[in-house]
Formats: sequence, C-alpha cells, structure tokens
Amino acid sequence: MNIEFVITEAIIAIYQSRRLAELLILKGGTALRMFDGQNTRLSIDADFSIERALTESDAVFKEMEQCLASRFSTHNLHLIDFTARKKPKNRRPGFPKWWGG
Repeated sequence: MNIEFVITEAIIAIYQSRRLAELLILKGGTALRMFDGQNTRLSIDADFSIERALTESDAVFKEMEQCLASRFSTHNLHLIDFTARKKPKNRRPGFPKWWGG
C-alpha cells in the first residue's frame, strides 16, 4: 500500500456521498494527477474547496469521517485519526467573508 492508494480511496469515499459530492470541489496536485495526468507534482494530501459558506460543518465533517471509515474498512484498514479544519485561517483582503482565505 502507498500514499496514492490511501488518497484515492479517501476521495472515492467522499464522493460516494451525494451530499459531500455536491458540496466539495477537489483541487490541487491530487486533482491534477487524477484528472489531467500531471505526474510531475508530488501531492500527499487531498485539497477541497466549497462554493458557499459551510453552515453545518460539524455534520459535514462527521459524514466525511463515517464515509472514510466505511470505505477503509473494506480494505481491512482503520481510520484512527480524523481531523477537519478550515484553511486558511485568515481571509485575504477583497475576498468575501465565506471564502476563508
């Protein structure tokens, strides 16, 4: 097993939820690797954005955790540390309040 397998399985888990699939937009190096075949950039995470303010973040993150645990269990893997946090912490000038950074 390697990091690409884990990241790919995590993305599959998230997008198997209709709610999460409609809310989250995959971006960054992993998205480039998966959809554009760009293998020149090493990415060891999955980055997501949303289009609007996340008013129910606790419920969304709980659903995400459940989706990940369920998907990983099909490979006899266990989710032992799930942390969700908003990034970046500070909003850049000129961006709407919901943007976050």
